[in-house]
Amino acid sequence: MWPVNARPPLTLLPLAAIAAAAWLLAAGPAEQQAPDEPSWPQAPARAHMPQPARLPAEPQAPGRQRTLPSSSTPTKVDRLPAEVPTPAVGAEGYGPQILRAIETGDARQAFEAAQQIDACRASNEQQLDALYQARAASPRLDVQRLIELMQAEMRRCQTLTPDLAAQQTALARRAMRGGVPGAAAMYSQLTNARPPAEDRSQLASQLQADAQDGDAAAVQQIATQAEPLQLPPDTAAVYQASYERLRRAAVFPERDGRDMAPQAPSPAPGQYVDGERVGRIVERVLMRQQMPPPRR
Repeated sequence: MWPVNARPPLTLLPLAAIAAAAWLLAAGPAEQQAPDEPSWPQAPARAHMPQPARLPAEPQAPGRQRTLPSSSTPTKVDRLPAEVPTPAVGAEGYGPQILRAIETGDARQAFEAAQQIDACRASNEQQLDALYQARAASPRLDVQRLIELMQAEMRRCQTLTPDLAAQQTALARRAMRGGVPGAAAMYSQLTNARPPAEDRSQLASQLQADAQDGDAAAVQQIATQAEPLQLPPDTAAVYQASYERLRRAAVFPERDGRDMAPQAPSPAPGQYVDGERVGRIVERVLMRQQMPPPRR
């Protein structure tokens, strides 16, 4: 789960490209042209993983639901990618990289590790099945190379042990406390906006800073979690109004034509909403999303 408009690290790009291709091929393989066959590197077998050094335990709210887009929700593409970037990962797979981020990584490396954990969770049989279905629906379309690349990505993710994956909240917390853009939205989601008391003020402040810089995921977290974040009513109203406008602009994911974004409370009757702040936030998000500005 990386936030809506955060740039994923290089190691996350192959999975996103594969997922997009799987979606495209499953939706209409007969209409696409197969590009020239590249030669893909073979992925190594699963490596033995050392036990990780644990970060301080962080509370995680029960029943957490995913609300932000991840690589399991592929972005529509216009054509089958001719080339898919190969991650700079050796025989060790992703697990040791994440372990190093836990033990010695800085705040940005911690955030990239937390993002990679989400990407590996999305590397699942459902996406592989979409490629199999595309191949069966149109035998003339060669998707074997994408199947092999997805399988290789899944093997790289096999080195991500449950103990390593369990450190995601602690990694996101380190990144948020280090001021990494985008980390606040992830940490808020992982804790249902109910972090330890010593983190609440910084989390709320960083979410607002990221939102004002155009981070749609931060806007979503503030709008839907204003109460646990203990935001003043006038501040909450600005982000709730901004979020509603962004939903109408289709910034957030849809599935089968339906809006999948969670509902946010509406400002209380009579509550003043600073329309200028709302407009600035919405325009900044749309700019980062490379979408047209709203009509005035």
